[in-house]
Amino acid sequence: MPPHGVPALDGEPVGDACRLPASLAHPTTLGQFTSIERFADLGGAQPVVESDFLYDNAARLTDLTHRQGSTVLADVYWVYDAFSRVTGSWSPTDDSSSERCQMSLSRFARVW
Repeated sequence: MPPHGVPALDGEPVGDACRLPASLAHPTTLGQFTSIERFADLGGAQPVVESDFLYDNAARLTDLTHRQGSTVLADVYWVYDAFSRVTGSWSPTDDSSSERCQMSLSRFARVW
């Protein structure tokens, strides 16, 4: 570990100009993130943003929320079909939605 406490991705020290703010990730037993906290400083004392991840029973990401303190900056929900393809998304933070269509038997079929 270098004196400033920041290792490089390959294990070699990173120079002071390349230091990155601290992040703290909380994975599930499947290795998926439940949350990631990002900080303005290397010591993790100045929180900036926290991202929370929710999954369905098939381990698909269904909700991603970014917050700064108690303020929600962005929130997105996803819907999947039986083949785990994203069929729609919705964001209550800007009240927007989208739907995806899939090709089916050479015809354009809506799956939403």
